[in-house]
Amino acid sequence: MTRKRRRGGHNYKFTEKTHSGRGIFAMILAILSIAGFGVMAWLSFLERGNAGIYIGSAGVFGFLMAVAALAAAIGSVREPETFRVIPYTSLGLSIVSVGIWVAVYVGGIL
Repeated sequence: MTRKRRRGGHNYKFTEKTHSGRGIFAMILAILSIAGFGVMAWLSFLERGNAGIYIGSAGVFGFLMAVAALAAAIGSVREPETFRVIPYTSLGLSIVSVGIWVAVYVGGIL
């Protein structure tokens, strides 16, 4: 049995990269927007579709929150010297969130 010898010891990588604050903010906004959609859909279900103006206005606020999350996520993807996982995850969640709200509004119009 031969044993391979590791050369160089540990593989440390020193970098100046940081976590994107804008990406974390966008992720939180997108998660809140999706959670808000879930709560509003549940409340509307409980009221059998007659939830009222307050749920509708909260839906508009949820849509605006999703658009703000999308804008922040796009800005976080463009930041240099940041780790890429959080910005791309927040971008994906933001796109899903905006897609959900657009589908709700298009479904309401049709």
